[in-house]
Amino acid sequence: ESCQNLTSVPNFGNVTNLYGVFYRCYNLKTVTSLRSVVTSMSRTFWYCSNLTCATIPANVVDLYGCFEECTSLTTMPTIPSKVTDMSYCFSNCIKLTSVKNIPASVTELRSCFEDCIALKSPPNILSSNVDMTSCFENCQSLTTMPPFPANVSYADSCFENCQSLTTMKNIPANVRYIRYMFRNCKNLKGDIYIFATNYSWAEVMDFMYNSTTYVKNIYVKAGSNTYNAFYGEMGNATYNANWNAYLKTF
Repeated sequence: ESCQNLTSVPNFGNVTNLYGVFYRCYNLKTVTSLRSVVTSMSRTFWYCSNLTCATIPANVVDLYGCFEECTSLTTMPTIPSKVTDMSYCFSNCIKLTSVKNIPASVTELRSCFEDCIALKSPPNILSSNVDMTSCFENCQSLTTMPPFPANVSYADSCFENCQSLTTMKNIPANVRYIRYMFRNCKNLKGDIYIFATNYSWAEVMDFMYNSTTYVKNIYVKAGSNTYNAFYGEMGNATYNANWNAYLKTF
């Protein structure tokens, strides 16, 4: 916390790990001069509440919590092609409105955009194998969801409390964990197809609880464990008033 008056980035020489180095540097506004040797930027700009612009060196791999609580950041920097971990990267960036592609190298998006309340459109996720737990939770302005990458496994609470979200995209068979996925998404409507056949009750728990404004149809494979799980979670019925949804088969 001794860097509160810092306005420019010092020369770090050949330092590769910048973990938390600008923590609570409230007056730091732009960063464009980090050296290419940097590979880890975990929580580098945590709580830099006046930061508006930053570039990320091409060799960075770790962006865990890098811009968390950067409440003045409006535009997402370009993410280098080697990055693997973006967990909490932009969490609570409440003014973030512009986002760029998520590279294919990324495997962790847990809570990446959580509480980004001004974000309306999601990034294009190029990765095929990524953890999206709580990725867009509390993004209250989000109006569309991205197509799910083919090999997503974890998506619990991915869109929880996204109250401007109106449409759903189909959920591939490889998405394993979907608890609370659309919980409190009050304006959801339309059909959704869920292709996994072996969900348990715990894995569909409160899937879209309190999402009651519009009628929705949930299509699952007839006779599957997934059908039984949804049927049980919906109160041993094919309609649930808390979801305002009908369970159907294909």
